[in-house]
Amino acid sequence: MDQVEEVKSKADIVEIVSSYIPLKKSGRNFSGLCPFHGEKTPSFMVSSERQVFKCFGCGEGGDVITFLEKIEGWEFREALEELAKKVGVKLKNTKPTAAGRQKEKLLKINSLVGKFYSYLLLKHKAGERAREYLLKRGIKESTWVKYGLGYSPNSWDQAYSFLKKKGFDDVDIASSGMIIARQGTKRGYYDRFRDRLVFPIRDKKGDTVGFSARTLVDAVDQPKYVNSSETVIFHKGSLLFGLDVAKEAIRQKGECFLVEGEFDVLSSFQAGVENVVASKGTALTDMQIALVARFCETLILGLDADFAGDKAARRGIEIMDKAGLNIKVMGMNGFKDPDEFARKDADKFKKAYIGASNVYDYYLESITSRFDSA
Repeated sequence: MDQVEEVKSKADIVEIVSSYIPLKKSGRNFSGLCPFHGEKTPSFMVSSERQVFKCFGCGEGGDVITFLEKIEGWEFREALEELAKKVGVKLKNTKPTAAGRQKEKLLKINSLVGKFYSYLLLKHKAGERAREYLLKRGIKESTWVKYGLGYSPNSWDQAYSFLKKKGFDDVDIASSGMIIARQGTKRGYYDRFRDRLVFPIRDKKGDTVGFSARTLVDAVDQPKYVNSSETVIFHKGSLLFGLDVAKEAIRQKGECFLVEGEFDVLSSFQAGVENVVASKGTALTDMQIALVARFCETLILGLDADFAGDKAARRGIEIMDKAGLNIKVMGMNGFKDPDEFARKDADKFKKAYIGASNVYDYYLESITSRFDSA
């Protein structure tokens, strides 16, 4: 038996798949909603006897390694290595592929830059304005450390120079999305993030795959937030800010508190709601909802006060419903967002979280209140 077959023989596809999506016994097989396309009626089947999966809706199918390749976006070797770790098989000749080496290089770049930014925020004089900004917004230093916050200096090329000194070439640094090529006759690169508060975006394993950076002073001539560009390791629509910190609390509580922005996460965490993640202010995607569904069955939405009239939010709820999640909504009690609510009245905030309404009850109440006030 070769090592691929050894790994597959020791893995239980039902156990692996059910860690991503809920499965129910269906005769001799197991069924669930397909994670690869939207559906309301389960057409995704997993066979314990044959150790394969098949979706009769979209046609996807294969063995346990194929499943991991598709749901995680891994190449074959990466899926095999992760599965081998899970089942306790030590692989021989584990030389990574070219694509695997590139991913490792980009993860190393992000890790080093994240530590560089964190050092500037926590200990360097250059980060003083950022420290003052966070304290003014009520965010404690222990929280900065917990979430790995940092500060990108007010310079055109400090991160670029830092990475060059660490031995990385221009191609790799550019591939990481940390720098932008200059336009016109002036050649070279400049840093993507300059004079900004930096939030590392980590995957569920805790690896830094990208960044989001906020201005310290709001201005009309620049965006409030700048994100990493899409790379082979950073796909904004498949990530949730704070999941690496919150995943154990989500598992323990059986529910996830979903908010929009980074400060909503930080303030909620400080108010005692630790099972909190952020969608980064974008319309929710299938991948983000599938990610949450791996850890819990209940999703509590703590969205901005204008949530009830937001078409994008309603589309997100349709995705959650298809994923089989129990959906609730926390009222804002007159506050504009969870960040303001948690900072102004933490006790009332926690009570509102505990008393979150079923999403459809919330909609009915919202429609009735608007009708009565008209």
